[in-house]
Amino acid sequence: MLFDGVHIAEFSRYFSSAYVRGYCYLQRFGKLQDVAVISNGNAVSHIFKLGDVHENGAQEFSVEFMHQDGGVPKDINISFIGENDQCVYPLVDLHQSILDAVEPGLTERFIDLTENAHNRERVKLLDVGGRARSKYQRSKDFPNWDCTVLDIVEQDGVDVVCDAHMMSALLEPESFDAVISVSVFEHILMPWKLCLEINRVIKPGGYVLVHTHQTIGMHDIPWDFWRFSDQAWNALFNRKTGFEIIETRMESFSRIIPSIYTERHKYAEKSGGFEGSSVIARKIGETDLSWDVSVEDVLRTSYPEHDDGSF
Repeated sequence: MLFDGVHIAEFSRYFSSAYVRGYCYLQRFGKLQDVAVISNGNAVSHIFKLGDVHENGAQEFSVEFMHQDGGVPKDINISFIGENDQCVYPLVDLHQSILDAVEPGLTERFIDLTENAHNRERVKLLDVGGRARSKYQRSKDFPNWDCTVLDIVEQDGVDVVCDAHMMSALLEPESFDAVISVSVFEHILMPWKLCLEINRVIKPGGYVLVHTHQTIGMHDIPWDFWRFSDQAWNALFNRKTGFEIIETRMESFSRIIPSIYTERHKYAEKSGGFEGSSVIARKIGETDLSWDVSVEDVLRTSYPEHDDGSF
């Protein structure tokens, strides 16, 4: 999003170090000469770098500075000084411009697809792993749907308590119009088995939305098993498991910073990863596949019942 002549592409911080990268447009500023970082009227020591001028008249820049408070500093203003103009912007507004430019997630499309498939009749939704682990009950996002929450942990807001690997033993076959699962698949020991279970409980033509992670810190240890790229979904949702993929997406690019730097990490932060990996799939038929292995056959630990949302 263009914020009055400035486009912010990245804001990140690592402990007390903050980093801003973006573009200034020559039509507004002329050639960018300097950037000043100001906190409560006082100049903040910073590192400013100018990059190339692109064909569209945008000049790349980056600025780094130290700030002790966590989150997005509310007292920081950035002054852009160009040949033709000088403007001061609060960092919180520049940061918000990034958030406003983020493409809508797949949840909106999942809702539209499902409601259109049912002529906006009341939808029966199964939320796999849907307890309020981060103090938020996701079923509230679907106020006009009949939502059944299934989770391995008994808690207020959970309707069915069981291991998702075995959920078809408790749920009626083809009884749900749609299935959603958010930040759960990384904790599923055998996600391929869960896909078969989903096939059994969802109606033909029903849509599935799964959101999990491609790059994120370990959490809920020892039950943290997997990370998924956008290509990984092809192994789980395919014609053999009874699905077709409608769309995949990876979101929220994350840099990977090793705690101990060696030469082999030289380009690690450039390659990076994505916090989120999502897929929308549609059931196109039943599957004759099975995986007759239980969690107890291969694992001797139980799921840790953390409810604070922390890693």
